[in-house]
Order: sequence, then structure tokens, then C-alpha cells
Amino acid sequence: LKAIWTNKDNKTLVAVLCIQKDAGNQARDGWKPSVWIVAAAKLLMEGSKKDGEKTSTKCSDHWT
Repeated sequence: LKAIWTNKDNKTLVAVLCIQKDAGNQARDGWKPSVWIVAAAKLLMEGSKKDGEKTSTKCSDHWT
């Protein structure tokens, strides 16, 4: 199932990325894998439950 992303989900993901960037978890060529695990966990707790789960893989390729 394809995950359905709401505006709230997008804002949650961006907030996680900002926090992780400040924590030094962004490498030159992208985000460290642990960032996507944190994002998926946050979305599991606070995100919409529409259709598919927002896994770490789905978080990492959300805007690609």
C-alpha cells in the first residue's frame, strides 16, 4: 500500500529533519540512516494512519 501523506505528516517530517540536522546527523551526501528510523517512529506515533505505514524507507524517498 502507498502511504498517504497529509500536511501534518509533512510538517512532522520536516521538524524531525531540522532537529536531526542540528544534532549533526546530516552528512554531505544526505541523511544518516538513523534519521529515517527516528522520522518513521515519530510519524507512527503522531502521523496520519491513512493507507500504508510511513516506514523509514518511505520517509527517505518521500520527496524523490
